[in-house]
Amino acid sequence: MRVFQESTDRHGKGEQLTPRLRYMIVLGLLVLGGLTPAARTEDTAVSQYFPLAVGNRWVYELQDRTDGAPPVVEYWDVLREENGAFVLRTRQSELTTGGFEEFFLPASEGIKRFAAETQHKDDPPFFLKGPLQVGATWNDEDGTYEITALDTVVTVPAGTFAHCLEVTNRRKGGKATVVTLYALGVGVVRREEIFPIIEGSGTFYPQRQDKALLQLREWKLSTAASTAVSPAEVDTVQQVPSSHE
Repeated sequence: MRVFQESTDRHGKGEQLTPRLRYMIVLGLLVLGGLTPAARTEDTAVSQYFPLAVGNRWVYELQDRTDGAPPVVEYWDVLREENGAFVLRTRQSELTTGGFEEFFLPASEGIKRFAAETQHKDDPPFFLKGPLQVGATWNDEDGTYEITALDTVVTVPAGTFAHCLEVTNRRKGGKATVVTLYALGVGVVRREEIFPIIEGSGTFYPQRQDKALLQLREWKLSTAASTAVSPAEVDTVQQVPSSHE
């Protein structure tokens, strides 16, 4: 209403905004506001939701126990680049081994992922894929992936992130559902996996479910990744720098 009052003050009492003009202004503001998330995603490359560069690191808290034990710390590190693919090592604080390595390959439609033992490395499945539209889907050997939201707000130990991309993975056979949130210019900020409890005999009990929750605690991007998305484009409600440790 302040916009209308200032316009009236400038033009004088005899030149107040007509009801029709006020309606057009309000309608225009509503349309612009409603298009903001769509306009953002149309002009955004899929790769900006998972920045890849040697030296990038994400540190997560993984809570997958119900006995009150503290969360496990999980580290994701981009170690090197091989033939255009970035090698990311996942390691947990409780493990003494070197961790698990996966390869992430940027492509025009998104980012592909494969492991060292993957047979078809020439055409690996997508880890993240466009178009960035709600309802967009793709498949791999584990199941179906679907973009289920474009403008989610989430709070994790690293801070509060707005305009997150939400991807839901429904595993084959209904064994699990994984919902992952990606923040622009940051990467994965939250992942929740809900799965049926399996007894020692290997029997599934869909009516009895458990979950594993992965939340971003801190992250650090290399210079190459940081310049790919300017700090102003990092969608955080509370401004968080690209190096947050």
